[in-house]
Parts: sequence; structure tokens; C-alpha cells
Amino acid sequence: MPVERIKFSVPKLGLHLVGPKESVPETALRRAKGWAGRRERTLKSRPGSSLIAAEDAHSLVYWNGVWYGGVGSNFRKLTGGASTIKSSLNGERLTFSPMPPTVGKQDYLFVAGGGGSGLFKVDSAGAVTNWGIAPPGTQVVVAGSVALSQAVTSGSLTSNVLTLNFASHPFVVGMYVVLSGFAGAGVDLNAQTVLVTAITATSITAAFTHANIAATGTGTAAVSASGPLTGTYQYWVTFYNTITGTESNPFTPETSVSLSGKQVHLSSIPISSDAQVNARRIYRTVGNGAVGFLVTTIENNTQTTYTDILIDLDLEETELLFSNLNPRDSAFDFRECVGPHVGRMWWTRDAITGHGGRIYYSPAGRPEAVEGFVEVTSNDNAIQRIVYWNGSIWGISKSLIYEVVGFSEPFSFRDVQGSIGTDKPWTVQVTDYGIAYKSRDGELRIFNGSASLPLAAGQIGDLFRGGTYENLSGMENAAYSAYGRSEYLIGDGSSTTLALYLDQRKEAVVIRELGGIGVRASAISSAGELALSTGGKVLKFETVGQLSDDGTGIPIEWEIPSGLTDAVGSGFIQRVYLDAHTGGSSISVTLILESGTVALGTFSSASRTVTELPVGQAGRIIGVRLSHAGISAALEVFGVEVDVWLSKELYPTKPQSE
Repeated sequence: MPVERIKFSVPKLGLHLVGPKESVPETALRRAKGWAGRRERTLKSRPGSSLIAAEDAHSLVYWNGVWYGGVGSNFRKLTGGASTIKSSLNGERLTFSPMPPTVGKQDYLFVAGGGGSGLFKVDSAGAVTNWGIAPPGTQVVVAGSVALSQAVTSGSLTSNVLTLNFASHPFVVGMYVVLSGFAGAGVDLNAQTVLVTAITATSITAAFTHANIAATGTGTAAVSASGPLTGTYQYWVTFYNTITGTESNPFTPETSVSLSGKQVHLSSIPISSDAQVNARRIYRTVGNGAVGFLVTTIENNTQTTYTDILIDLDLEETELLFSNLNPRDSAFDFRECVGPHVGRMWWTRDAITGHGGRIYYSPAGRPEAVEGFVEVTSNDNAIQRIVYWNGSIWGISKSLIYEVVGFSEPFSFRDVQGSIGTDKPWTVQVTDYGIAYKSRDGELRIFNGSASLPLAAGQIGDLFRGGTYENLSGMENAAYSAYGRSEYLIGDGSSTTLALYLDQRKEAVVIRELGGIGVRASAISSAGELALSTGGKVLKFETVGQLSDDGTGIPIEWEIPSGLTDAVGSGFIQRVYLDAHTGGSSISVTLILESGTVALGTFSSASRTVTELPVGQAGRIIGVRLSHAGISAALEVFGVEVDVWLSKELYPTKPQSE
């Protein structure tokens, strides 16, 4: 019989592990390590990756043009030279949600995880502050009169403006001051009550319409007890950040005072130890009222006294809120956040005993406060991850997937029957086609809103359930993932990672093994660049023009589907033809037969070249494998062909000629 030339097709389907070698679809690959994937029409090595930072990051995020990462117990800025901006975390993975702290403010990056000190936020410049503000720990002291007096050293009255000078004084704007002890030119000041309108460190100014005097002489100024307030008043103080608009809850219980024609003197106004607090707010009721209204904002974190002379009608309309519960309160220990959804921040994985089944939410427009929670499941079936997808918050437990239902309180939930949960929370990724993850039964799945469907089971079989196929094993331990450019990446975090190209238009999933990349964490930039943490580095994955992964060669192992010469008889393989451009690298060629493998040597080329390798082997099932331990050049294979001499005999001997 004549020589038959077997031509192997350019791969389009990628990795296919299930079934005998000869049953692999002709446009698939039995091994696909280092393949560029579905973007190419030839068999081409994947692009390399460029260095972002030489950091072993367990968490990554891109925020406001900067790459950040959780590295050990630190949160570090990775762009422009790595530097720590937050320390004393516990080393656990972090989660991130950008959102304005209050309506109308600029976005901050909110960060959850890392233990008790792992709730913080980052502004656009990379400055870190606490997530939320703790309330004051003490009451303000309130009195209807107070003994505050000071000796006047000199003064003057010009155009009805009285100025009194002191060595120092305790008075503030708004106080009523009673004057006494003046003689001579200042005698008309005695027994007068004046309202302080301005102060310096050593003087006060007040309006005074009595006789115009050139000098006041010396005397005493003391706080007056009289004022406009009559009734029972309740007072509260909150801490406030004027930059973010975030406010704490007040100290409770409130402080009360009963008055009749008095002004109120507040002292021991609490000072916050939180660096983000740059103001305090004072609230009070109207006389005999119950609702607190804003009296004033003290725009510093140092002043400890204030005199209230504001009549009820002049109180601001801003009401005191008791719903600014600090997310860092000891009642919570949130390890994950997501948002915004319906204007709210959402948290889960509360490490407090008994809270593992809860999903918490903030008030609308106030992500630095906790408003309530939905008891989705039990602590024994704790929520593993929450994600925002398709307009809803989804909680994934070990057994099921749950959807939070509603746009305002009261929120409820539905458990999606037919879904399967996960015990590998960091395999969960929101994709363009659903929620991809490794389920507790070991399957790769994609959740479409109503069911969890197996992903590529016909191509990878039981690989993620402990199966061994070709050069792949141990993927039951796969615990880390990424998503970018329509590819779902999943791996063991060290050296083996598969990339699955998801496309709803195709029944099969295009799969490749990345080779040399062990995904530990990932993030995507605003330009669509995918960053991966792998091997102690953070790399910008598959950068155009890069030929290696920051100097590390890309492992190649491509096995073309085996061909069957005859159902029962063998053929004699004469030679292999390789149409390729190796970029000068030496590529190893292995012949795959039903009886084993045969090394055919290496080949290399500086340009596109057809290389002929002699074989001289009998076989019924024929395949070809190309490999390199770590290539740092662009490898492209345009075609692979094999000449096979076919005989009518079932077991032919070597032919004398063609």
C-alpha cells in the first residue's frame, strides 16, 4: 500500500483529557501547557508576564491607578516601589469594595479581612484610616451655671464694640458674661451682661451700647447664669469626619439638665483618639422634647467646653442618628465585604461564634455603619463567600447558594434549590457568564441564577476530584482562582493552573494549562490588565511583547491528538514533519505510540522552517508531543504531519521501499 500522510489540525478546543488518546477531538490537545489559547489560529506559546512587584501577595486590588496587595500581615502599595501603608493584620486574605463613605463624597477603597484591625479604608492618595468611627466613651458634662471668671487687665470701647483683654481666659463665642469691679472710666460696665461675639487667646469682643468710654480700667468678667433656655434638655456628642461625612453614634445614655431662663455650659466634651476625627457634633432636644437636633459642629478635636444659648427655633434640622453602629465594634468580626448594592455595603464571614450564617448590611449611603443582618443559614453551614452578580447579592455556603431579596428593609432571602455550595471559597469568581467555582463535590461549576451546571466535565473528567490525567494530578486541592479576558483560572496556588475560556455560544470550553503560573491572588485594572500573584511575585499576566514571566522561561508541553492508522493493524511510521518557528530554541519531539513513547530528538529554527525527523517505528495509534522546560522565545507551530506506510498485513515488518 502507498504511504499515507497524517495531518494534525490546528487546536481550537484546547485541553481534552477524557477518553483514549485517539478519541480526542482532532482540534483539541491532549496536553496544552504553555499554549496561547483560543486567540491564535496556530499552535503558539503564550505571551510572558511583566513584573509589577517582587512581593508574595495573598490578596490583590487595583485602586485609583495603583496596584495594592496584602503581603503577610501588611497591606502594601505595590506601584512605584512597594511600601507598607497598613500593618498589624493577621495574614488572612483581604476583600475590597470601592464606595463613597457618604453620598456625594469621593470613593474610598474599603478593605475587610485581616482580623480585628482588618477593617480600614484607603483614600485616593493611599492614606489609610479606620473603617467607621467608634462613639465617645464618656458623657459630656452639662450645667446650667458654671464658675468661670477672669481678671480684666485692660480694655476699650469704640463704636459700641467692647474689647476686654486678659492674660488668658476661658470664654467662648456665645457666652453671656457679667462684668463687675470696674472703677473710674469703666464704672458704667459694672453689672452689665454682654454677649461674646469674637475671641482671641487673650481677648473677647462684645457689643455694648452704653456710654462711650476711652478705657475700661481693670475689673472682673464672669460667665452669666442667665439665658434663653427653659425646660428639660437632653444632650449628646458624636465624633465626626468632615472630609468623609462619617459620624459616630453618640455616647448613651444622654446627659439631661432642667433649666429656667438659663444658658447651658458643656464641659468635658469627649476627644477622639481616632486620627480621622477632626470635629465633634453637639445635639440636644427642644425643651421637654425627645428628639435630638444639631446645635453646632465644633470643627476641631481639641476643644472641651461650649456654651449653648441657642433658642429652640434656631436648632438645625439635622436629627441625631443612632444607626451609625461602628463595623469595628466588638460585636462583629467581618472577614469579607462587597458593595455597593442598593446603595449599601454588605458583609459576611463574621468570625463571632454563632454568626457564620449571617449577611450584614449598612444603611443606604452610609457604608461606615452597620444597620442589620439577614440570618441566611446556620453557623454549621456558614457562608463561605458573598458576591454581587446580576443585580443581586449572593451568599455561597458549603451546601447551597442563597440570594438576598429586596431593595430596602426588611431584606429576606431565597435558597436556590438545585445549586451546590463550596468548601473552597477562593475558587469563587464572578464572570460574564455566571458565578464560577469549585463545588464541594469536586466539580467545576458555573451558577446561572437557577442552577449550578458542571463546567467542562466532558473534557477534564474527574481531574478536580482526585483523578490523574496525563501530566496533571492533585487538582482536588485547587483552592485559588482568577477571572479576566473571559478566562476562568483555577489552580493549586503553586505551579499548576488551568485557564478555561468561557463562551456561552460554544458547547465546549477552551482549556489550557498556563505552565509556570500558580495563581494565589488576582486583580484587574481599569484597562483590563490582569495581575496575578505567583511564585513570590506579582505579575501583569500575558503582556504583549513579553517572552518570559519576568525572566523565567515558559514551560511548553503540547501533545497533538493521536491518530489511528487502522482499527486492527499497525502502520510503519517513517518520518515526522514539523512546520514551525522556534525562535532559536531547541524543542524536544516525542512520538506517542500505544506501546509507549519514543524520543525523536530536538529541532530548532530561526525562522519558519519545515523540519523532517526520521522515525522507523511501527504503531497503530500515533501522536506527537513537543516540549521545552522553559522557553524564552516565541514558539509557533503551523503544522505537524506524519508519513505512515500502511500494509495489508496486520503486523508488518519494515518495508524495503515506499
